[in-house]
Amino acid sequence: REILGQVEAMKDIMNLIYHHHERLDGQGYPDGLSGDEIPFLARIICLADSYEAMTSNRAYRQALPMDKVMYALERGAGTQWDRELTVAWMSI
Repeated sequence: REILGQVEAMKDIMNLIYHHHERLDGQGYPDGLSGDEIPFLARIICLADSYEAMTSNRAYRQALPMDKVMYALERGAGTQWDRELTVAWMSI
């Protein structure tokens, strides 16, 4: 936050970046926000970031097969991610 706060162009999106690891159920970080306390666009970024993490090869594991990704999204809808956003994402 300190670094981004110094860049005028980043001030509008700083909160979105800062809160993109919050979970809908309040179990995320850095502030343990839940539900509507999490900015809407941060909820979208969180879902996109999680999807990208699951579908990409990592140094410690291969990308998950799409059926496992969809299962994880279904299980996390309403707790980890916004339910409506997750349903919309899965329909794409």
